[in-house]
Amino acid sequence: MPVWQLATPQRRRTLQYPECLVVVADSYQRFYGLASGLAEITLKDSGWVRVP
Repeated sequence: MPVWQLATPQRRRTLQYPECLVVVADSYQRFYGLASGLAEITLKDSGWVRVP
């Protein structure tokens, strides 16, 4: 589990894991994806991220 506690905000970059989503319902089916790329976020103060 990623955890941080920072005195000053910091920008972080991470590669997004390619993923897709398949939706099947009574009246339709959909395929969404593949999403990949570079994500950027500003971390500040303290916090954590739950990773499945």
